[in-house]
Amino acid sequence: MRFYLIICFLFSLSPSVIAFTQEDFLRSLEKMGEWQTAYPLALQWAQQKNSYEAWRDVALKYQQFDKDGMAYLQAWQRAYQRGDIESIKNFMSLRPQAELNLHAIHVIYQLTEKVGTTTAYREFVEQFPGAIQSIDALLKMQRLFFEEVKQENTTDAYDAFVVFFPYAEQAPSAIQAGYDLEKQAIEQQIRTLDCRKEGEEKRLCETAAKDRIARQLLNEARMAEIEANKPVSENDKESEARKIRFSLISARKYSVLLNSGLFNDTQVLTEKLDRDERLAFQNQLLKKQDEVKHAIDDMKIAVVAAIKEQTEILGGKLDTLDKSIKSVEQAIIAHHQQMEAQLSKIHQSIERGNATLAELQLEQGDVPNGSLWSLGEFLVSQTAKITLGSVTPIAVAGLIEQNGSSLSAKDIGNIGLTRSFNLPRKGIILKSVCGIGATAGCVALPIFCPIIGIAGTICRMLPF
Repeated sequence: MRFYLIICFLFSLSPSVIAFTQEDFLRSLEKMGEWQTAYPLALQWAQQKNSYEAWRDVALKYQQFDKDGMAYLQAWQRAYQRGDIESIKNFMSLRPQAELNLHAIHVIYQLTEKVGTTTAYREFVEQFPGAIQSIDALLKMQRLFFEEVKQENTTDAYDAFVVFFPYAEQAPSAIQAGYDLEKQAIEQQIRTLDCRKEGEEKRLCETAAKDRIARQLLNEARMAEIEANKPVSENDKESEARKIRFSLISARKYSVLLNSGLFNDTQVLTEKLDRDERLAFQNQLLKKQDEVKHAIDDMKIAVVAAIKEQTEILGGKLDTLDKSIKSVEQAIIAHHQQMEAQLSKIHQSIERGNATLAELQLEQGDVPNGSLWSLGEFLVSQTAKITLGSVTPIAVAGLIEQNGSSLSAKDIGNIGLTRSFNLPRKGIILKSVCGIGATAGCVALPIFCPIIGIAGTICRMLPF
């Protein structure tokens, strides 16, 4: 609605006022922020121009309104029709995640194949390393580069190819070609030796010259080996390339010296072989030492593991034995306590039995032989025999404690006895005294012992 109002307003103005182009009007709407209003005019303007730049401009500015992708697809068509790698790369930047970019990469690779140079293939591999076409581009680049190296045909060129493509299919061929060139150069140097002598002198001269060449070759190989063994910084591609290059030079010169057969009769080769043998023997000794060291370390580990295992087993057995000992100790303590309890009960029973025996002797008035021991037991005891009816032992014991050994009829009636009696404590005492006197008299006056015995018998027969 706003768009039509603006159009009506413009057409209401005089021709001199509205004398500006459609593009100027479109840019004015864009500056005012009326993108939705300007979108139809932008499509018309792009159709009129019908160029890649026009459609790209609309697809970029009006991406939120270009929902059907009309401007985006038109931009792709114009870029494809151009057949320009740079235009297609520029188109891919509009929507980097769009699926159409996969097709765009394929088109770029087709254009790269048309160019067919190592530079074009290298640029494609560097710009699209994850593309499927990059593998084919790399293989074609290696083949083209190797052809260029063969045309140059120098050791430096072959070394450079191996440095850049160490895993290429042509890498072994490049190494062999470098060796052949090195060998040919040495052979040419030997053939041009100036030994203008005859016979043995000529042979000695040639041998000395070859020995100098061999020594020079050996020194060059050693120097290259030293450079190749220098430490390399991590992620330093230049240092890595330099290391590979010197490794190739050292290996090639050593191979010519040892395997070409040109220096078999030289002192240098003999020294080199002796040095190699000593070095090999030394390396073998070091290897054996390492093996022995590893074996000792393994044995140490095994011994420690065995000790740990035995310690764990022994610890378990000791724990079990300790538990068993504790169980036995607890059983012994329990048995000891039980025996103490039983002995205490037996002791108490014996004491009660002794008390009961003394009571029975007192109750029956048994003072045997009228001894002092029987009299003492009787005087200590305060218990006498009572024939009870319906009374309790507690009541009788209490009454005896209050009245001594003599109970009256009144006292007996108070505690409910069925019949009363008098305890014969005085008679028992007299019997004991008679017995004691008879015994003492026999000891003091043995002559009168029969008479004293009769008196004692009569005393014990008294009725109290």
